[in-house]
Amino acid sequence: MEPKWICNQELFPCINVSLMEDILGLASDSKKATLKFSKTYNLQYIGELAERWNERNIVNSNQDIIALILGISLCSSGTFLYDQKNLFINSICDYLKTNWNGIAASAILSFGYKDLKPNPELEQIRERLVQCVDSYEHESERILQISLLSHVYELKPNDELRKYVLTQIDGLCLNIKNPFLEYPLLLLLSDVYRQLERPTSKEFKTKGMGRLLQVITALRTKEVLQNQQYNTTLKVKDGDISVLNFYMAFQNTPDVHSITGPGFDRIKENFFFAQFTSENDLPMHLIDLIDEVSYGKSEKEHHLDFLLRKLKSIGLSGFPNRNNLKLLISKCDTILLKHCSKSYIELLREELFIEERRNRIIQVLLEIHALNEEQFNYLQQLSDKFKIGITPNLNYTAMCLEYGYLTLNDVEMLMEKDMIKLVISILKNKDRHEDLLNLLEKVPNEYHKFLLEDSQFNLLKTNMKDEYKVRLYPLYINVLFAYKTSKFPIILYEILQTSEFIDLFQLSTNKVDQIEQQLFTSKFLPNEIQQKIRTKYMTPEELEKEYIIELCEKVNSSTWYKYKSYAEKNWDRIAKNSDLREVFFTRFIAHAYEIADEYDLGRILIVLYQFRSKKVFAPEQIVCLENSLTEKTIKIFSK
Repeated sequence: MEPKWICNQELFPCINVSLMEDILGLASDSKKATLKFSKTYNLQYIGELAERWNERNIVNSNQDIIALILGISLCSSGTFLYDQKNLFINSICDYLKTNWNGIAASAILSFGYKDLKPNPELEQIRERLVQCVDSYEHESERILQISLLSHVYELKPNDELRKYVLTQIDGLCLNIKNPFLEYPLLLLLSDVYRQLERPTSKEFKTKGMGRLLQVITALRTKEVLQNQQYNTTLKVKDGDISVLNFYMAFQNTPDVHSITGPGFDRIKENFFFAQFTSENDLPMHLIDLIDEVSYGKSEKEHHLDFLLRKLKSIGLSGFPNRNNLKLLISKCDTILLKHCSKSYIELLREELFIEERRNRIIQVLLEIHALNEEQFNYLQQLSDKFKIGITPNLNYTAMCLEYGYLTLNDVEMLMEKDMIKLVISILKNKDRHEDLLNLLEKVPNEYHKFLLEDSQFNLLKTNMKDEYKVRLYPLYINVLFAYKTSKFPIILYEILQTSEFIDLFQLSTNKVDQIEQQLFTSKFLPNEIQQKIRTKYMTPEELEKEYIIELCEKVNSSTWYKYKSYAEKNWDRIAKNSDLREVFFTRFIAHAYEIADEYDLGRILIVLYQFRSKKVFAPEQIVCLENSLTEKTIKIFSK
């Protein structure tokens, strides 16, 4: 039993709830309660109250004595000094001898038996109690006594006491009219079936009492889905089971239960779903409960999160009471955008959002969600009406074009809204080549720069018809010249080498030659390509002259091996060209001076023999070469 279960004066008129709450306040050091007991009764703490209550005129009715016992029994035992607890129990037993009350007797037994110490006074109270035939003004009195005595039996089993409790249960007339307020009655009974050691139906005279106790226990310890058998057993309306399961298992979870984590979520969701989709307004105490459950929770843990997800599937028709829907939206304000969907359009029509949230939802729907034409037009009208700024993106821009809010002819408008690049992307991805080229030809070439990125030009023209390629190439070449000047000459040269480009524009050989010769003067053209262009347009005589010059340079810097190779490939040129002959002659003498051993001497003599046999040099030059070798030979063999 917990204090909050019985702190309801309307539900438990047999208890002076105000006095009991003051006692609990005194135990928890409440300033208000402490001041009241100090001023009114000259009592400072619970132990002193337990010891001196009968001296201070605190108890003047049965309601007072029940409140006193329950209030003290629900406090921590650490609040008593020396034998104050025993003094309290004995004083209550003395009081009951002349002022008998069954509920008070049950309460003191429940409190006294906790220590499991023999107490003759308590035994006398128990013996008298089981002999009594109690009458109850309110059914809550019987339920409270059943709960207290079941606890007594659990602490100290006794056959007579068990029989007495079963008799009280036989007389139970449970009639739950308002589960929101009366669920504490079932909480008090939720442990009875276990405490009485699972009584069978044969032990009751009234049919169904065993089943009733089991159902009540299940509501506290299990996830209970809507079940007509439960409704019949408890005699409650459809939907009341979810309320009772929520308050008993979710709000007052017992230490021992069989409910999983997802099970607790479903209990909570079944409860709130039933309340918010009801035709009746949510009562104030339930609204307070929503705030209580929400306190300290993050957006990820929001307990009404699931209702916004449900809204997508059931729509507004699932919420017949608009007040409840407005309440849901206000309580979910911080997570509305998280679940924003097209279902919110109906909420906008109902004007259920505050201005700031309404505007942001319109933004999100237009920017992120794929809408049909009617939905788009409605939201766009709201956007225009409330002057809501929409950040252009692919989704929004595509809908603007598809539903005619903007056209490709509205170039100035598209530029003003910074949508040109988005439109280009949309047309490109959809292979709308003609529309794309029409647009590109109307906008400044700064919008053509995408052609320079990641091979976009080649990817785009791959699937284009030739008639569109003819329009695309000039756009590409122009933007290339404007924004990649250093790469323009080499890329244009590469384009000129493709048959596609030449065929598309029907370029003659002379025209290609003319363009290449213009490119030749560019400082950005690599030397390799410049050389290709230069040699392409040289005469055979010019090419031969160029070759001789390059060969002379190579021979002058050659190794002996390379020298031999150059000579063997160019005997005729050496014989005909005096400049080349002079270079070979001079380099031979240089190599002769570099001879280091007989092996090198043998190799150079072979070359000399080839020069003589090919008659490349004049006789006097051959003699000169031989003399250079003779001098070197004498030095080698004289070592």
